[in-house]
Amino acid sequence: QYIQKIQNGYTKYFNQKYGRGGHLFAGPYKLVPLNNSDELLRLSAHLHKKPSVLPNWRGQVDNYPWSSYQDYLIKNRWGTALLSPEPILEKFIDVTEYKKFVESLLTDNSFDK
Repeated sequence: QYIQKIQNGYTKYFNQKYGRGGHLFAGPYKLVPLNNSDELLRLSAHLHKKPSVLPNWRGQVDNYPWSSYQDYLIKNRWGTALLSPEPILEKFIDVTEYKKFVESLLTDNSFDK
């Protein structure tokens, strides 16, 4: 129900802002459980590489201001109460290794299915 309220609120905002009506999201929210830590790491990389599909952000996903990727790479702007990158980053030797991992998966679209 929480996700539904977020979706409904955003849909109302978007439709008012752009003078349109109707659904923004197709179908119901789908929960897909992660089976192991490898899937969690790949999902994190997948989300952090998403801006690479936007024409103005190709090659500079680590500068995309609406992503937590820069909080993983540089400094957490939000504090650990809102964002805790440690469960992901502790799986890597350092931040540079995580960045290499994300870059290595830039062509992996398995989570888009």
